[in-house]
Amino acid sequence: MDSLTAESFELASSRLSAHVRLTPLQPARQISTQLGFQVLLKLENYQVSGSFKFRGALQKLSTLSADQRTRGFVSASTGNHARALCEALLITNQTEPKTKGVIFVPENCEASKLAALSVYDGIEVREHGTDCEVTETEAHRIADAEGLTWISPYNDLDIITGQGTVAVEILQQLSSPVDAVFVSVGGGGLISGVSAYIKKKLGKKITNHYWCPASCKCSYDAFCTQW
Repeated sequence: MDSLTAESFELASSRLSAHVRLTPLQPARQISTQLGFQVLLKLENYQVSGSFKFRGALQKLSTLSADQRTRGFVSASTGNHARALCEALLITNQTEPKTKGVIFVPENCEASKLAALSVYDGIEVREHGTDCEVTETEAHRIADAEGLTWISPYNDLDIITGQGTVAVEILQQLSSPVDAVFVSVGGGGLISGVSAYIKKKLGKKITNHYWCPASCKCSYDAFCTQW
């Protein structure tokens, strides 16, 4: 059974709407003029925690059972996912049982991101390794060893569902049909959610375009290997 249904994304969007900001879908006038067609930017930099990551973090923490909340969770991040979890925790810990988490970050994580994490309660930050894959592997190992809930920054259905609420908003905000959606790709959580929802709603009427950094294209390489 496909758990990533259009209805699951819409239900998540409705549930999270009390805390997630409805970010602007802003016309990019100069780019539109240069290209000869309308380009709109979904400004998730205005989201709580400063990125779309807050959507998935809040969705995930909201689904933890009482037992999982009591035991706590472990995750890994280079900064944005970590801050999103911290902000989401402020909301979910308004009810009992409260939970706490351990977030692993690379030893070369930006100092400004570490400083931003230091102001939150309920989160322990541990530095490990200088490569995000090494950091994530160690975090996952600790979660298994200590019986804590592992929260992947991207490879998790709840995270993907939360990130996909971006697409729910886009289709609600549009006053005319959309031809294509361009999505940046890191770990793949955002593109998985956005493409899944839009394809289920619009089918072949729309194309999704994925963009990733040339210096970090593991998702692209994995896609090419699969297909």
